Amino acid sequence: MYGTQYRQTAEGGFGPHPIEDPEHLDERRAEVGLEPHAECDRRMRQYEQG
Repeated sequence: MYGTQYRQTAEGGFGPHPIEDPEHLDERRAEVGLEPHAECDRRMRQYEQG
């Protein structure tokens, strides 16, 4: 729902679990005090790469 859970994909990549209603993702995140998903995604990918 918020794009906070990541996983290894079947193709061997890394990304978020499927996101419900992605068009309104950042609005939902803002409502609960989360940063925009692009920032979270950047940090998660940095962490995954070590």
